[in-house]
Amino acid sequence: MKTNKLLFHKKGLILKSINHKWIKSHAWVPTVYKLKNNKVIIFFAGRNNKNESDIGYIVFDLDEMKVTKFSKKPILKRGPLGSFDDSAVIPSHMIKVKDKFYLYYVGWTQGKKVPFFSSIGLAISKSPFGPFKKYSSAPII
Repeated sequence: MKTNKLLFHKKGLILKSINHKWIKSHAWVPTVYKLKNNKVIIFFAGRNNKNESDIGYIVFDLDEMKVTKFSKKPILKRGPLGSFDDSAVIPSHMIKVKDKFYLYYVGWTQGKKVPFFSSIGLAISKSPFGPFKKYSSAPII
């Protein structure tokens, strides 16, 4: 039986602090997509001062072991009040199909009896750096 090589290698802390206009805390739910030249784009949900999350990214160079790019603004924002993603958009997975990038994400809306309701959304772009356009204003699942 053939065994697969280890796919993940621990790199330690790669983003020490976040001080950006659109993000006040957290870089949670890191979602990695391999780019060319041994670089990866890491999508994450960044929280604002109201504890709401939008999606941004960093580009990390695996050879130099450093961040080479940080998104200056969110590549996917929360939806309008009352939508399934009005409190948070959180990256989940990205795939490329032909010439388009499909970013699956979790949308949160706040509840009264439970803190949040989660649904799955889809956003599409011609570039892994965005801009991403939501496939629908409703969740896909």
